[in-house]
Amino acid sequence: MNISIYIPVVDGSAPPVPLPDGVGNMVVATYNWGYEGDDSADYRINAIHDQFVTNQVEIASIQELRFEGSSQEIDALADHFSGWYVVRTPHNEEQEYENAIISQYPIVGGSQVNVVIPGDQDRTNISVKIDTPIGDIRVWSIHTRADDPLYGADITVQGVKDLSDAEPTIPIILMGDFNLSYKDTRDLVDSIFPEMISTKLSYIDHIFVYQLFVVGGYSAPRVVAGQHDPVFATVTNEGV
Repeated sequence: MNISIYIPVVDGSAPPVPLPDGVGNMVVATYNWGYEGDDSADYRINAIHDQFVTNQVEIASIQELRFEGSSQEIDALADHFSGWYVVRTPHNEEQEYENAIISQYPIVGGSQVNVVIPGDQDRTNISVKIDTPIGDIRVWSIHTRADDPLYGADITVQGVKDLSDAEPTIPIILMGDFNLSYKDTRDLVDSIFPEMISTKLSYIDHIFVYQLFVVGGYSAPRVVAGQHDPVFATVTNEGV
């Protein structure tokens, strides 16, 4: 396993937000926006932005950000989510896709951890700590290779567990495209980190939490041509 610390690329344009620690709910989302068709990155990200605003999303994981000609979809993402904090996979020409985590709340500087899944086309799953109104939370974005999802998910969930052991008081949100059915994903997580809680919301796109509860969630109709529906969940630290 290759775990390295990386200073995040953060969009610092968001104004300071008062963040009192407390008890409350927060809406999170995961979306593999891999597309089929000729829609531009601007069009697709604008549509996703509108859907996230409608659903009052506060933190999201996005997978399958790609290059389009000489521009990167990550740049379009940052433009459309101006005022949000954006962190990305460290760029690697050998990687087919990048992941991103976007947040309305500040990302803790120097908190990014990258788990590299080696293979014909490397994948890098990413994590950062985010300073939210209900306290610091470590958020993970995962995207496994479809040709060997158990391998990538196993490495990443073990990384989640190892880092949790080092940060035992920090709640966790793990979300993304596991390329595994809910049952297979649940069985894998149970074999490594059984304390994580999940709710079946989608076929291969999942949200798991630790030291939090999922109190509601659903998958919504996709807003761009592709293979995945966005998944939303409301998480809370009430009763933890």
